[in-house]
Amino acid sequence: MVLYDTEWQLFVVKYVVLCKLYLFLGIRPPFSEKPLVKVITKCGPIILLITAVAMDVVHKRSQSTDDITKELILLSALVFSVIGDACLVYPSCFLLGLLSFAVTQVLYAALFEGGPHLFVDADRGSIAAAATIGTISLTVYLGVVSNMSKVTKPLGFLYCCLISFMLWSAIVKVQRETNDW
Repeated sequence: MVLYDTEWQLFVVKYVVLCKLYLFLGIRPPFSEKPLVKVITKCGPIILLITAVAMDVVHKRSQSTDDITKELILLSALVFSVIGDACLVYPSCFLLGLLSFAVTQVLYAALFEGGPHLFVDADRGSIAAAATIGTISLTVYLGVVSNMSKVTKPLGFLYCCLISFMLWSAIVKVQRETNDW
């Protein structure tokens, strides 16, 4: 991003304040019983991130920089994330929230350059990381599957697969850029 040191510090302070606001208001009664308060406090930090990334995109476009694809992917992922967060406040919107987060994970994986080539070019470390992530994800899924309905069981499994792939893509990207596990 195009934030300078003092701007970055101010951004971090705002982000931390919004996160604490959620922890102190958004999840504690009586405020947590008010859906609008919960949505605003839960989505506030992500909306701040969306604003920062959007300003970066606008800044790059004003400089006619053509390489803003990653910022647009990140911006899209954050927008789907905030939609997911807002939907999860309302139980009737759970499936829409889950779908929004699934799209978010696909966009993050794309941001980390995840794709079929990860499987073809995988080395032993990448395969070990995938197996570890898959095992942990499956264990978590099996721990919560008994509390799911017939509709959410396959969607929950798909979401676990997507978030695992996104995490694996991020790990492989870091490993390839640093050549060090």
